[in-house]
Amino acid sequence: MANPGSAALKAAMDPNDTDYYYYALGTDGKHHFSKTLSEHNAFVGSSSYGG
Repeated sequence: MANPGSAALKAAMDPNDTDYYYYALGTDGKHHFSKTLSEHNAFVGSSSYGG
């Protein structure tokens, strides 16, 4: 069983201000963030989307 660390708890209690509302995993193993739904949908529809 895993428990969140103190950094994760702090981030949940005091998140950064950002304009990014969407994210998806890329084929590069990294999360890609989008500001708009159309940007997100374009990424998800691309060959870079890793599911």
